[in-house]
Amino acid sequence: MNTTYRIRFFIALLLAVLLLAAGRDDVPFSSSELEAHLRYLASDELMGRDTGTAGNDSAAAYIARHFERYGLQKAPGLDTWFQPVPLERVTPDKEGRVVVADDTLLFSREVILRNGTAGEIVSEFVFAGHGWVDTTAGIDDYAGLDVRGKIVVVAYGTPAKQNAYSGMMAGRMKRSFARAHGAAALVELYEGRFPWRNLYRWMAGERLRLRQDDSGQSSDMIHLLLDNSEGKLKKRLESLDEAKMAISTSGQNLRAVSSNNVIGYLPGSDARRADEFIVLSAHYDHVGVKSSHGDASADTIFNGARDNGIGTVALLAAAKALAADPPPRPVLFIAFTAEEKGLLGSRYFVGQPPVALHNLRYVLNNDGAGYTDTSEISLIGLGRTTADSAIINGCRSAGLAVGDDPTPDKSLFNRSDNVNFARMGIPAVTFSPGIKAFDAEIMKYYHKPSDEVTDDFDFDYLLRYARAYAESARLIASIPGTLFWTAGDPFEKAGEELYRQ
Repeated sequence: MNTTYRIRFFIALLLAVLLLAAGRDDVPFSSSELEAHLRYLASDELMGRDTGTAGNDSAAAYIARHFERYGLQKAPGLDTWFQPVPLERVTPDKEGRVVVADDTLLFSREVILRNGTAGEIVSEFVFAGHGWVDTTAGIDDYAGLDVRGKIVVVAYGTPAKQNAYSGMMAGRMKRSFARAHGAAALVELYEGRFPWRNLYRWMAGERLRLRQDDSGQSSDMIHLLLDNSEGKLKKRLESLDEAKMAISTSGQNLRAVSSNNVIGYLPGSDARRADEFIVLSAHYDHVGVKSSHGDASADTIFNGARDNGIGTVALLAAAKALAADPPPRPVLFIAFTAEEKGLLGSRYFVGQPPVALHNLRYVLNNDGAGYTDTSEISLIGLGRTTADSAIINGCRSAGLAVGDDPTPDKSLFNRSDNVNFARMGIPAVTFSPGIKAFDAEIMKYYHKPSDEVTDDFDFDYLLRYARAYAESARLIASIPGTLFWTAGDPFEKAGEELYRQ
């Protein structure tokens, strides 16, 4: 090798080293650092991070310590890193009954008490469609009806959606509509593809909810769900000569539970955009410990490494990366509690935001069930906002492609914390590990004790995933133009109303 060639070779080698070093500096976190985060958050010590437990509190404290260590500030309007989320544990009555003519329906079998204190109601009942009101869509199922002092009987779900999940989420609004029209009680008739016996196991057990409903008033209205398999009960009710119903219940047993959203704040570098917040979020709770069913050797801890340890670690990584070099827009980093209990932490946040909702311009949520395709991320909401190109470029910088929602039939967009922001009109999507389907490989870990940090966990993918999330967030926070929904999106009108302020 001659002297000139040696010089050129060493210059090229030096430039390569410098470029590699610059790349490492751009993202100031390592695979080993992310692994340490995940091993702690998904450790047996935290006992599955169930909302309202010591393990959940320990995870929140860990996140807050790292927000502070990375140089974030407490959110405007908050004196601590924590936003308390007032919750209550609900144990439904299983001894009550509903009597219609000669038929007696038991809470232990055909009836689920969704809400209500102790009461005895004997009244006329009135059918009211789905019990839904949406003036923008021209829907008013109470139009022309006098339901004052009467029991309102409605179909499960809404006129647009009748699946089990959407019906559960619509229940609070249906109670508020019934209450506003003076109804004595609300009765929903369930008929759907999801079997009643499965729905009963899902909804009739102990559960968490916010201590107050969306109106800010305690709701003691009796709200029942009745088994209407194959439409039999509705036909029976329609055939009665006298439309009367008797409800007897000892009500729900309520116990207060405390938990926290963890929030960090990073001011932007452009003072002109001080009121244009980007939200990065991930839920840090999981489902805790389950019964061993008598098997002493069974693993009972649901560690939640994939759901949502990965997302929480990526949130921490993004906090460290952006704090080292703030983007033009300010950023709120939010770790939500109680996502697994019905998106409660994020629902409380949008109801009691420390920053005005119209100042929140975009939400890049982070959640997932696991990964089967390590060449990409899955974007739940691809094509629905004007930030797609920023996310695609951010992922490309980490060597990852962007895939669409792999299972649109499962309504994943509506099953994570992003949807509570979307309903308010704020553009909000969910950044997820790459999957092609909810197949056997995903279900091997999803909400199971096997979702822990094992020897085959792909930490190289976790590093690239976290880099992609952090860089996507930086690019979104740097977009010079307006962030919004794409034309025709179901939440476009809500966004127009919100940002008109």
